[in-house]
Amino acid sequence: MSVIADEQAGLADVVRVPDFIDVPSPAAGANADYAVTGLFALRVLSATCRVNTDSNAANRQVSLDYLKTGGATYVRNLPATVITASTTNQDVWWGPQYGQFDVNTNTPLLVPLLPLWLPPGCEVQFTLDSIQVGDTLTNIRLVVERALAPP
Repeated sequence: MSVIADEQAGLADVVRVPDFIDVPSPAAGANADYAVTGLFALRVLSATCRVNTDSNAANRQVSLDYLKTGGATYVRNLPATVITASTTNQDVWWGPQYGQFDVNTNTPLLVPLLPLWLPPGCEVQFTLDSIQVGDTLTNIRLVVERALAPP
C-alpha cells in the first residue's frame, strides 16, 4: 500500500512534513539528481532550475523525471518545447498548479508536474536531453512533502 492509500483507508495517521531542498549543481554536461533515502516517501510539490546551453548545434529538452531503483524512468514532466544552442539563464518551473505548458519570449518555462509519492530508493532527476559538454543546470531547487513510508 502507498502512504496515501494507507491514510485514505484510515490505516494510518500520516504526518506530512514540508521540506525545501537545494540540489547541488552537477558538473557541466551532466544531469542533476536527488535520491529519496531514509524512511520517508517524498512528493515533489514544486521544482525549478536554470539552464544554460553551449554553442553546439543541438536542441535540448529539459524534464523533471521520476526514476525507480536501477535508473528506469517512469514519469517525465517536460515542456512541449526545446531549448536551443547558446541559450542563457532559461529558468524552468514545475508545479501542479500549471494546467498546461506555457512559454513566452524572455520568460520562464512553466511546466505541469505530476505530484506523485515516491518511496525510498527512487530518484528525482533534472534531465537535459541531448546534453552537450558545456551545458549547465544551476539554481536547482525542490519543494517537497515527506511522509513516513510504510514498512
